[in-house]
Amino acid sequence: MIRSIAEALKGWVYLFAFVTGGNYVRKARLQRLGRGVKICPTAFFKYPEMIQIGDHTFINHLCSVWASPGGSITIGSNVLFGPGAAVISSNHAFARESLIRSQPGQDAPITIGDDVWLGAHVVVTAGVSIGDGVVVGAGAVVTSDLPPMSICAGVPARVIGYRH
Repeated sequence: MIRSIAEALKGWVYLFAFVTGGNYVRKARLQRLGRGVKICPTAFFKYPEMIQIGDHTFINHLCSVWASPGGSITIGSNVLFGPGAAVISSNHAFARESLIRSQPGQDAPITIGDDVWLGAHVVVTAGVSIGDGVVVGAGAVVTSDLPPMSICAGVPARVIGYRH
């Protein structure tokens, strides 16, 4: 009975956070929150105490910023997240001998520089650094470091040009 009540209250708290944007909770728990940051109400943060966000960054609708105990996430200033972008600093091991869910996570930090634009549904994987001024095209999967001022696209993301 007590557990049912606790679960019901938890559900109401989640609903309240969703409806109000929940930003007061998320922003309070972030390791660093720059000035003028805008976060859409449907954005999701995991381990917010492991996430730093620079000034004037915009995190769009349905984005996930998924830090991990061994994988902090640092987002620079003036960064734009397209809708549905995901930055995930953890991965699963997948050795054949045991269930994937039973294997330990493989965490690694992610760094996103200043003036970066991640297009809609971009995925940034653990251990990646994205240089200043990078543009990542919609739907790309970033699995390795991207050099400053590059324009990148594809799965996996690769440099297709540079900003002038």
